[in-house]
Amino acid sequence: MRRWCSLYVVVFLLAVQPLLAQIEERPEVVRILLSGNADVRVARDAINVCGVFKLVLKPSPAGEIESTITSALDRFEVEMKTQSLA
Repeated sequence: MRRWCSLYVVVFLLAVQPLLAQIEERPEVVRILLSGNADVRVARDAINVCGVFKLVLKPSPAGEIESTITSALDRFEVEMKTQSLA
């Protein structure tokens, strides 16, 4: 249990903490997390705490990264239009 806990902390610091810093600098950015680690707890924290738009696990099927980026760009455009109307 202790070893897993230490590993979780390291993964959290490498994956989630940099996203938190980026949120302060660029809150409008749509975030995509590409990871070879399928740890559900870290993914949950990245999504819930950092507002990650989508988690893409490696290796990913052909075209998944491209479709994720396209979806993220669509979402960004909608958010920018919504902000300009406010």
